[in-house]
Amino acid sequence: MTAFTPTQRAATRAIRNALGTHVDSCASKQNGNVIVRRTFFYRHGVDAAMFRDHVVGCLTKADVKATVIDFGEHWAPFNGGARISRDSHWWVELKPAA
Repeated sequence: MTAFTPTQRAATRAIRNALGTHVDSCASKQNGNVIVRRTFFYRHGVDAAMFRDHVVGCLTKADVKATVIDFGEHWAPFNGGARISRDSHWWVELKPAA
C-alpha cells in the first residue's frame, strides 16, 4: 500500500471543500483520482449526468481544476445502515489537475 503524496491530499481536500454538503462522500483512490458520491432514496427526476453537471459547476465556481474521468449510478435495494458505497448513489470520478 502506497501513501498519498501531499499534493494528492491537497487536491482531495480542495475538491471536498469546494463541494461541501453537496456530496456525502469524497475519497481518494491509489491512482490519485477522487471519487465523490451522493446517496439517494428517491431520484426526484435527477440522474447521474445531472449530478456530474452539478459537481462540475461547484468546482468551477470554486476555481478548482479537475477533469471528469467517469460517472454513473449505483442502485441497490434499501438496506438501513449500509455504507454509502453499498447504498444507492450517484458517483463521479475526478482527476485533479497537477
